[in-house]
Amino acid sequence: MHMVTAVLAPDRDRFRTDQDPIELATHLPGVARADTPVRHTRIVVGPCRIGIVVFVQSEGRGAAFTAARVACERLLQRAETLTGWSLVSLVVSVR
Repeated sequence: MHMVTAVLAPDRDRFRTDQDPIELATHLPGVARADTPVRHTRIVVGPCRIGIVVFVQSEGRGAAFTAARVACERLLQRAETLTGWSLVSLVVSVR
């Protein structure tokens, strides 16, 4: 099991000021799905940042990084309320 920390932030050119971070976070539990190696998530929402800690069941750190990136990118593509947000950081913790 690997812990991956992701940060989502708004793209200043496309960010809508009426977006409520708590509303945005309602889509984030969808990161952990049965068809991915993502097993568990923790979410911290701030005014211009959403932090996600993702626990990934994988053979190595590279596979954990890829699985978390794919899950976050899929989330950003599918959640209309996350329009204007992007993945700005993704780090696999070293054990």
